[in-house]
Amino acid sequence: RAALPSFYSLLECMLAMKGGRECLDVLQSHRNWEWATKYLMIESLEYVQLLRPAGSEPSVLGASLHAMVRACCAAFPTFRQRILATALAAKKLPANASNILPLLSLCMAEPEELVL
Repeated sequence: RAALPSFYSLLECMLAMKGGRECLDVLQSHRNWEWATKYLMIESLEYVQLLRPAGSEPSVLGASLHAMVRACCAAFPTFRQRILATALAAKKLPANASNILPLLSLCMAEPEELVL
């Protein structure tokens, strides 16, 4: 648990480097990343303040996860759909709203993606 902030910060740095797109390809399809997203941001009440509402300072772990989820959602609609479905199906919204609501906002489609 103590190593999580460093681990995810390192992953975030790897994504920002040259060749980061290949790392993002692997990350978004890895089952451990999907599990971590689900557990840390949706299921667990231990990390209930991980993704803080706009205007407040997130933790190092929260900031790294936010950036990585945002990158995966922007680049991979299937990842975004899986996380959105998981967040909505979990029925954890009242207890874990401070993580789930920001996560849902990351999963929203951009206007140019919507087909009428």
